[in-house]
Amino acid sequence: MGSRPTLHLLTMSRRIPCVLIVILATLLAFHALTIHRQCYFVDEVNELAIAALPVGEIIRARDSMPPLYPLVHKAWRAVWQTDSASRWLSALFHMATVLVVWRIGHKFIDAPTGVVAAALAAICPLLLYYAQFVRAYALYVLLVALLSWCLLRARDTNRWRDWLSFVAVGLAGCYTHYYFPLFLAACALCLMLERRLLINSRAMITFGLIALVAMPLFPLVHDDLSYQRGMRENRALSPTELG
Repeated sequence: MGSRPTLHLLTMSRRIPCVLIVILATLLAFHALTIHRQCYFVDEVNELAIAALPVGEIIRARDSMPPLYPLVHKAWRAVWQTDSASRWLSALFHMATVLVVWRIGHKFIDAPTGVVAAALAAICPLLLYYAQFVRAYALYVLLVALLSWCLLRARDTNRWRDWLSFVAVGLAGCYTHYYFPLFLAACALCLMLERRLLINSRAMITFGLIALVAMPLFPLVHDDLSYQRGMRENRALSPTELG
């Protein structure tokens, strides 16, 4: 009986290559050394203020984004009790993204691809920037990576539990950023192109469930977009903005 936990730990250690551990440790050290170098930006100050509000006011706050990240941020601050801990929430989301990207490459292509993909996700300048930003973007990227993982699994297995995982992550993404439905649409398009414009019944039910449960977001969109529009002067739509 005593040898089984040991065997299990050995098996788990083989699943995560040493180079990935080095990547994550280096990333952690980088954040520890640099995460507080920048002063807080206006958007970050706004997020800190929103996190101090009651839950009901957070949901109704005009912030140009859905309320999931501010709610998670409020729970995080309730544990750590300091503004300086807020950026670490995004840093942890980034590190989790690196893990998910590694797993996707390792599972669906091969082990070297997984490690290279994880390294690229770890050093990508844009991801590093938002990994130290008190805003929803790092969570958004993590949910995109998780949804990709769920889609690949559900496509291969067609099991209800995998499709329901896709639903859960898809809804979390919709309640994190208003652009997330664009990625859901891209997922649906990929399935259609792969299956010659046909989507199986479980996939159709899955996307229908996400649309149904995301409907409470509609009353929030108008105020959030009005808030965003009021912060900037209006400009005509040009090919550059469209791109």
